[in-house]
Amino acid sequence: MPRYLVEAYVPGRRAREVSASERVVVESARELSGEGSALRLVRTTTTPADDTCFYLVEADSIEVVRELCLRAGLESARVVEAFEHPSDP
Repeated sequence: MPRYLVEAYVPGRRAREVSASERVVVESARELSGEGSALRLVRTTTTPADDTCFYLVEADSIEVVRELCLRAGLESARVVEAFEHPSDP
């Protein structure tokens, strides 16, 4: 399944607020899954110095991820397809 990176600007967020935001994303993903869309939140990464939160999502399409963002209140999030490349130790 394709992976997408969601970049959301979260100014002034503290750790507990990011956790609450992540719960909203997870719940929105469950709603969409219940409606027949295949998607899964893989990972959340925050960069507090930049007021940014990144969500790595597996989904059928970029449209599904955009709908996830709308439902989770991340309307201004940037969504792009992402590819992981294993590093060579």
